[in-house]
Amino acid sequence: MEKLLHSIDMIALYKIIILFIAFNVGIKFPDWDFQLNLKHRSIITHSPIILLIFLQFYQIDKSEFLRVFISGFSMAMAIHFIFDIFPKGWSRGALLHIPILKIELSPNISKLSFFIFIIISMFICLNTTKEFEEYILLGIFSGIKIIRDIKREGKIVRPLLLFLIFFCLLGSVKYKEFEKKMIKSSSNLVKEIDKISKKII
Repeated sequence: MEKLLHSIDMIALYKIIILFIAFNVGIKFPDWDFQLNLKHRSIITHSPIILLIFLQFYQIDKSEFLRVFISGFSMAMAIHFIFDIFPKGWSRGALLHIPILKIELSPNISKLSFFIFIIISMFICLNTTKEFEEYILLGIFSGIKIIRDIKREGKIVRPLLLFLIFFCLLGSVKYKEFEKKMIKSSSNLVKEIDKISKKII
């Protein structure tokens, strides 16, 4: 707990506030399709299109505010897509919709699309974070969100597992300390299993 608080202290307060706001806006953005008079799960809102637009603005104005905002927003989008890939059933309301062509994608193509969108969103998040602590804080926000939505979504194991896989694998690519901690944790786990097996034997 002390290490966690120390890591959070290393992030400026304004960054924490921006990340928190961006995450909460991003988590709700895909469902703005209702407010925009689009069909539910329209590819306009249920895809990383908005993130690509943000990145174009960031290329023009490389402000720290925009960078941090994109990080939080993109992680939240990834979490939303993770929940969307595990609907209660692949009925019409769960399928991706292309508004201009008025096409509903098949369940398999919708699943594949969401899978790709998750990777793109988390990759954008990873590339717009500058500090390991920023990435970890977003991971904490994501874990809390998944656990809080257990009752509403009716699921936790698959979304949480999928998130952890993406979060750890992508995180270890950029942040070496992440990789070291994963290796250390795995080593400790192997040692504990070895101790237990010796006692049983």
